[in-house]
Amino acid sequence: MKLGELVSIRKGKKPEAIVATPGPGYRRLIQIDDLRSDAKPKFCPPARDEQVADPSDVIIAWDGANAGTSSFGLAGVIGSTLAVLRPKNGGIDTSYLGHFVRSKRQYLRQRCKGATVPHIESRILKNLDLPMPPVAEQRRIAEILEQAEALRAKRRTALTTLHSLTQALFSNLFGPIEPGTCRWPIQVLGKLISKNDKINYGVVQPGDDHADGIPLVRVGDFEGMSVNTSGLKRIAPRIDAEYGRSRLHGEEVLLSCVGATIGKVALATNGLKGFNIARAVARITAGESIDRLFLAHYLLTKPAQAFFRQETRAVGQPTLNITQIEETPVPVPPIGLQREFGCRITALEKLKASHHASLAQMDALFTSLQHRAFRGEL
Repeated sequence: MKLGELVSIRKGKKPEAIVATPGPGYRRLIQIDDLRSDAKPKFCPPARDEQVADPSDVIIAWDGANAGTSSFGLAGVIGSTLAVLRPKNGGIDTSYLGHFVRSKRQYLRQRCKGATVPHIESRILKNLDLPMPPVAEQRRIAEILEQAEALRAKRRTALTTLHSLTQALFSNLFGPIEPGTCRWPIQVLGKLISKNDKINYGVVQPGDDHADGIPLVRVGDFEGMSVNTSGLKRIAPRIDAEYGRSRLHGEEVLLSCVGATIGKVALATNGLKGFNIARAVARITAGESIDRLFLAHYLLTKPAQAFFRQETRAVGQPTLNITQIEETPVPVPPIGLQREFGCRITALEKLKASHHASLAQMDALFTSLQHRAFRGEL
């Protein structure tokens, strides 16, 4: 059956006020963040034209960058960028409906209207074909999908725990690193780089994409502390030749130094040798007294990030210049202790990679299950 025959669609309204602590008569406010599991609850005063969702409804993001994201089992007043899908009769299980709508997120996103603020096209949503087996069969299918989703959630939780271990490991080995409490000697970054190198940024005007050109690493290619090479821009060899100083050797620490992402860090690898970098990226080659894994993780700590924020110049676009990067204060523990940290981090990264691969397999399996579920093949 067509989804529009099974559910009514009710758009939310902008509340008069949003508060963290409810007053008399206030209701829970459901916003886009509430469609994720870790949102902090917010509340709003009652209003005559409010749209209230109950746990039997499916809530979908109707407008904005998250259009198509959905959830179910929530109760409260829905905000202006959301809509409620409410079953018109009792012949449909909420979990079954909710999983179906989730399975169509990408399909709906690709068909959104609006260049500036994308929004779901009602006609496309209503025209979706939803198989309607008996309610008992709907619940069986929903339970299978929920069990698969629970496994994915556990894997994501494990990854979050592994990510937090990095910070804990750094703190355990090196202790406090804040100014005034750090027990290690402090040196400016410019004094810690390789003697045969200097900190520099890359290509200012890369020009058009050149199919047979030299790969260019931009901040948008940073993925965690790695570089995703799948969508690298390529620049003409003649432009690359003008920026030989910023060409990668495969052993650098890369630091974002322009724009809203100032302070992001990635590690160059041998696979990036010969690539170049964009203007918004600075390359740093660690010298003999500093381990590059220690340096990369230190640059992500609160003291280092605070220094970057303090030094950032916002004339037109936020920028860290080379001199400011060179003046970054860096604690210098014994090199043996730094390398011990590097060895432990390497082992931890291998474990993370294994978990990421497992999660990718689970995601692929879940997508397959969704397709089969709504083709009547489960």
